[in-house]
Amino acid sequence: MNEFNFQKAISKYGILLTISYLFTFVWMYFYARIFTDWMVRENYMDLYDYLGYIPTAVTIIFNCVFAVLVHKDFKRNGIKNTLVVVITLFDGFVGVTLFFIQYIYTLHIQKVKKIS
Repeated sequence: MNEFNFQKAISKYGILLTISYLFTFVWMYFYARIFTDWMVRENYMDLYDYLGYIPTAVTIIFNCVFAVLVHKDFKRNGIKNTLVVVITLFDGFVGVTLFFIQYIYTLHIQKVKKIS
């Protein structure tokens, strides 16, 4: 069994969270600056409404990816907590944070039990 590398996990989740949030911010900038003027001028209001849902769809996809990764990391470490995986589906940042808190808590409890 591979040992869990905490630093590598922080980097992995940090990079994915950054990509997710950067995409949303960049998309909203272009959506507000470029697409708005052009679509209002050309009367493409339906397309304008549909394009507004793209950041939400991408966020949902990223949250699903985060949930799968968190679930795999929980399994790798022998931690059973499906609630954190469900929370990750709704908010990736909160789910990843809870994963790290749960992992640190489990390490601390195991260390205390081994000493006792």
